[in-house]
Amino acid sequence: MIRLREYLCTNSVDFAAIISDKDKLSLPTPKSLKSLLDLMARRVQRPHKLMMNSMIDDRDRITAVRALARLERPLDDVLIAVSKFEWDYHGSPFILRKKYVEDILQRYLSRKLTDVELETWADAVELREDIAFDENHSQWLEDVITTLSSHELNGPTNRDRILSFLK
Repeated sequence: MIRLREYLCTNSVDFAAIISDKDKLSLPTPKSLKSLLDLMARRVQRPHKLMMNSMIDDRDRITAVRALARLERPLDDVLIAVSKFEWDYHGSPFILRKKYVEDILQRYLSRKLTDVELETWADAVELREDIAFDENHSQWLEDVITTLSSHELNGPTNRDRILSFLK
């Protein structure tokens, strides 16, 4: 939902009607307040273009985030796609499930992904506000993502480590 201030600023509200003197801000008159409330009521009944764009941006973002989380396309492509969005996110996150990560780990084991690609993927997924871990496997997901993204602390990624995650 758009905050009231942003909403008012983006909906061509005539603030001149609210300000009685150009140099002083005064309380709105009952008539100007009524006009403002009427305008807001009409906007609520008919979604504003900005709100529609925001919904489209959220869908685009979640599509890009899903592609990253599930590694549905080449890693470079999904990294470019998610980089188009701001870091902060207040919408509903994409839920990262254990089966998605297991699939990616299997791709590593079958040599479809390199050590660097797997580590880069985990680093890109870690701490994103638009990705949440499945509650049923959150500890496992956190352990895998953190371990893979922090190879400097946890040692290099290797076949044995990946197999231990899949047991």
